[in-house]
Amino acid sequence: MAQQLNLVHGAHIQLDDDPLDTCNGHGTHVAGIAVAKDERFWRVAPEVLIGVYCVLGCSRTSSTAVLIEALQMACRDGMHIINLLVGSPSGIPTTIIYELSTQIARHGVMVISGAGNDGDKGPLLTNAPAVGFNVIAVGSMDQARFCSISITINSMGNIQIPRSYIQPHDLPLQLTKKRVALTKDTQGGWSVCNAITANLAGKVALVVRGGCEVERKAVNAQAAGAIAVILYDTIQQPVSGPFMDNPDRPPIVMIENRDGLKLVAALKAGQKVVISSDNDLHNLERNVHESVSPFSTWGPGTDMSFKPDLVAPGRYILSTLPLNMGGYGISSGTSISTTFVSGTFALLRECNSKLTIDQYKMLLQPKLYPPTSWDTNFLCSPPQQGHGALDLTNVFNTPDIDISYNPGMMDKTTLANGQQFALVIQFNITSDVAYEQNWGYFTTEAITMFNTDGSLAPAPIKKNDTFTIRDASYMLEQLSPHTNYTRSMRLVSDGPSTGYWVYAGYLLFNFVGPNGEASIMVPFLGMNDIYSSTPLLAPLVTAGYPQLYSGLTNDPIPAGDLSTTNYPVYNLTEGNLPTFRFTLQLNTSLFVDMVVSLDGSDRKPKYVEYGSSAFIVRNYSSQTPTYDFAWTGNTVDTTSSGTDILGQAPNGRYELVAYWQKTTRTTNTPNEVDFTFWRSPSFEITR
Repeated sequence: MAQQLNLVHGAHIQLDDDPLDTCNGHGTHVAGIAVAKDERFWRVAPEVLIGVYCVLGCSRTSSTAVLIEALQMACRDGMHIINLLVGSPSGIPTTIIYELSTQIARHGVMVISGAGNDGDKGPLLTNAPAVGFNVIAVGSMDQARFCSISITINSMGNIQIPRSYIQPHDLPLQLTKKRVALTKDTQGGWSVCNAITANLAGKVALVVRGGCEVERKAVNAQAAGAIAVILYDTIQQPVSGPFMDNPDRPPIVMIENRDGLKLVAALKAGQKVVISSDNDLHNLERNVHESVSPFSTWGPGTDMSFKPDLVAPGRYILSTLPLNMGGYGISSGTSISTTFVSGTFALLRECNSKLTIDQYKMLLQPKLYPPTSWDTNFLCSPPQQGHGALDLTNVFNTPDIDISYNPGMMDKTTLANGQQFALVIQFNITSDVAYEQNWGYFTTEAITMFNTDGSLAPAPIKKNDTFTIRDASYMLEQLSPHTNYTRSMRLVSDGPSTGYWVYAGYLLFNFVGPNGEASIMVPFLGMNDIYSSTPLLAPLVTAGYPQLYSGLTNDPIPAGDLSTTNYPVYNLTEGNLPTFRFTLQLNTSLFVDMVVSLDGSDRKPKYVEYGSSAFIVRNYSSQTPTYDFAWTGNTVDTTSSGTDILGQAPNGRYELVAYWQKTTRTTNTPNEVDFTFWRSPSFEITR
């Protein structure tokens, strides 16, 4: 492999010692997608020169310092495109790595980054730095045909479904027409975290993921006589794991949620399910259209920009692995799709190295096409797929019509209740013949992250009865040869007025000429309410937050018990710290907590110890539905020279005052206009 790569630069910068990528193979896999060339496959840009900068080790984590060093090194080495495969759910374009990536892009180096693999967590979570304004964010799409190791369901017409690699790795999984059994444990659970009373001798146990560790499931299934275990996932995502390394247990593999549910339904209906499996790679086919991967993280950006910018193949992709991991393997994720896009831009740059980043994007965007949503046959919403899906054959089939556009973005007159937004389209007819043009539009599923009561939903909520465009003014005319046109469109919608829904769709332009037809789809999106008016905090009536809690018992302090003579008392020496809890529904760039003394004449709020945090991501996980803040009893005073002095607040009565910065802020100084504001009930501290 190394002898066949045009490797010109590289560095091992990560914190642990794995310079050959022998732990997880992530770097080797994505490098193969971009530049591998051997008898097995030929990938996107096999002749480009590459630099490899290793920032993730066996733990698959890194540090800001390591990432900064790698980015700076890539720039010094003269890299034109940076394939940045790190990030975390954010939606906030204000991290250090984002700022550095933005500066790099401003100097002409293209930065391309994965949107993230958190599609089940709702909108507005595109990874940082991918969410950055100058960074190209890439989501993942599923292909109808793909490669994977598989399970053949003999009793269902020999259909094949993808499965994970075997755990433990050194055990083969050779099954020939074995029966599958679905059983409960002694506590009635399908996850079999307790003993199984049924006889599973010679059968394969079908078990739902979760509830306990994988090996515990394996022990219980083995004790019941099972020869293998199939885990089916609880959410729709690519198969991975399950992680267990005990050769004394039966082989365990993972299958997708939708495939597991299909088997469960058949078994519960009394059908006999028989399967076979080997350890070879197979070409599989889904009877579906190409669609955005369910794990691909949603946008849009907080300014209603298209995030991700586009999607590319990222599910069950065959590529290279380190030799100790078999040399070849399957992987999924937006890191995979990002590398397809980076390779494509490298090819575009080979064709013309003089264009700016914006010009390269404008060259590519009109040649993308919209895939469908993974769980419906509707066109996928632009907040999840951006401008569309990458098709390499379409990119390099140069038409004789060039089109560029500024995509629709939210502003104070976007898309609702007779409101409007403008879209500017530029056509460049490069042929010797004239074209006639007609156009139409499609609307896609609307999405929200809020329940009807205003509380945060655990996953995106979709609806199909989207808005209608009741007026779109545009002058149509015949397009002459070798002529540039600039046209403005005004879209007005009848969208509903409540619910904080993100609406989106496509304008379809058809060009008809003597040499055939060309169609181009231009996406647009907007919010039916102003993003800045969406509440940062979960509704008090439904979630009960923010609210004071006991630092010892974690019990809420009932607001009705607070009176001038009956303050809750926090004894700091016993570890009972005044604590309040809140849920963020949107990201905030700044959180500030202050304290006000109710005793004496000095009622000026003071900053508290550890009372300021930047770039807080909204709550999106059921495991961490809230943020907790505990006051230590210390305050911070800042001198005229800017020095912070830590002091101890005296015993007495206080109120905590919290501020969360809005997206429309004009200052970082806490106030009740630019910040969401909350004042706690009164309490007393003692020592």
